[in-house]
Amino acid sequence: MTIQHVADHVYLHPGPLRAARFVARPHRFCVEARLEEGGAAIACHLADPGRLEGLLVPGAALRVLGPFGPPRKLAWSAALVEVGGVWVNLVTTVPNVLFEGLLRAGHLPGVAIPERIEAVEREVSIGGSRIDFRVHDDEGPCLVEVKSVTFEAGAGVGRFPDAPSARARRHVRELGERALRGERAAVVFITGRGDLSSVAPAEAVDPDFAEALREAAAAGVSLHGLRLTFDEVGAGDPAPIPVRTGEPP
Repeated sequence: MTIQHVADHVYLHPGPLRAARFVARPHRFCVEARLEEGGAAIACHLADPGRLEGLLVPGAALRVLGPFGPPRKLAWSAALVEVGGVWVNLVTTVPNVLFEGLLRAGHLPGVAIPERIEAVEREVSIGGSRIDFRVHDDEGPCLVEVKSVTFEAGAGVGRFPDAPSARARRHVRELGERALRGERAAVVFITGRGDLSSVAPAEAVDPDFAEALREAAAAGVSLHGLRLTFDEVGAGDPAPIPVRTGEPP
């Protein structure tokens, strides 16, 4: 399959990428790999602590950043993995980095209309949780939680989460409680791969999250999906995709 390429980038990788091959994952935050040029064995920081099933398999093509000097313990960072001709993002912070720009560019009109946005706050403490964003517009504040989706379980459906997540459940329930009080709230699922046509909760992985998401939606929390396509330059071609809460696992 031909590797996907992006026509309109909204994000650029923070440095040149080096080609490598996956060897092993000794723990959640580390990938052992071998550079394709020269064959050196390297250890890379992995920002995504999820299971990444079907992605990190022996010999999988990686793109890595580095080397970096002290005080980092690992001199390299894993940025992308290739599966079936599709580059998949391994840096889970990218969706949060891009959220405000995507919002102001009009790619998330269900959250806020760009010309009506007054301010965007990050890392907002509410109750016992820290929510990613609070967007202020002429209708008042809207709490927004952003989720990164890379798990594909068939038929082009992105599933979240790919490992049980008490934190994700807590955040969604907190938003549902706020919505029941009449406050605006939203969950935005941003994909880290360009081959997904919809997003759904991973019932088989975390049924409690799936139920919490359905309850939040019933309480008035709005759900939004946005697909990004990644390549060796960055990410872009944002496109809306549906979020389906009632699909079977």
